[in-house]
Amino acid sequence: MMNRIALIVCYMGSFPHYFRYFSDSATLNSDIDFYIFSDQVSKIEESGNIKIVPLTLEQFNSLSSLKLGLNMSVAHGYKLCDLHPAYGVIFEDYLKSYDFWGHCDMDVLWGRISHFITEDLLQNFDVITAKENFIAGHFTLYRNSGIALELFRQTDDYKKVFTDGITNYHFDEACLRYGEFHSPHDLRQSGQTVSMSDIAMDLKQRQQIRLCMQNMNREYPDPFCYVYRDGIFTDLSNGQEFMYLHLNYVKNQWYFFIPKMDKLPSRFSVFPEGIIPALPEEFFPKFRWWVSKNWFNFNYLTGRLKKFGLSTYVSRMMKKIFEKATGVSS
Repeated sequence: MMNRIALIVCYMGSFPHYFRYFSDSATLNSDIDFYIFSDQVSKIEESGNIKIVPLTLEQFNSLSSLKLGLNMSVAHGYKLCDLHPAYGVIFEDYLKSYDFWGHCDMDVLWGRISHFITEDLLQNFDVITAKENFIAGHFTLYRNSGIALELFRQTDDYKKVFTDGITNYHFDEACLRYGEFHSPHDLRQSGQTVSMSDIAMDLKQRQQIRLCMQNMNREYPDPFCYVYRDGIFTDLSNGQEFMYLHLNYVKNQWYFFIPKMDKLPSRFSVFPEGIIPALPEEFFPKFRWWVSKNWFNFNYLTGRLKKFGLSTYVSRMMKKIFEKATGVSS
């Protein structure tokens, strides 16, 4: 029998302009169910493997207080990231028929998940994450039983993290200590917060969980060219397939254009300048995209000039250009 997987997104507030990329690419991975808990459900179409569950922030606080036995008071949507590792407990009523549950982000464009999360991998590991040097908030799977289900309880720090309704500790990943692993005992002695990465590595070393950490995605805005063809992402720099594109570093940058689409195209390219609904060798679609991008930038610039005034806006733009070119904050 094949393992059943559920991925959970809990998102409060208006959906991002790239939501269609997430939802359409998720739908193509029909062997995985995606649960979207949100206070914006009227704006989402439930389709096949995408399950829509109405949930306000107040309702989330009530539910998580009940399930975790804590006084929860999450004040804003971004804080929900810290709660990622507890979703298996908080939303357990939806997950009883699944072998694995996981959390992911909405700023993700999915390739073919089953090419990476194989039955062999699921049989041999309890925790699977898409980064090789820390537990990734944008994609991690946990076995829906045993120690992996409630891995966050391996440190009492979760109580401090979860009940602080404002501060984001990045607990679901590495508490900003990316690529570093520390003994939970040493972290407690030094007064630092234990992260999920520290917990997972500690238990792996003690052979209490089977942990898989592999780079399965792309996300950095370095010179690149990625191609999406019929549900499969390929990195043209090395010909390698990857599981998903994470837009974290580029989604809100002025130089990276993400055109709005009514439907995910079967083929598109991703360059440092944005997402183009064409393959690299297709000239006319790329030209139309270039016109659309520049028209968008013109309207954006005009709007900013009206809002802030010429001198203020130019100063801000020059600062951004300087920081992008030099990597130094001015």
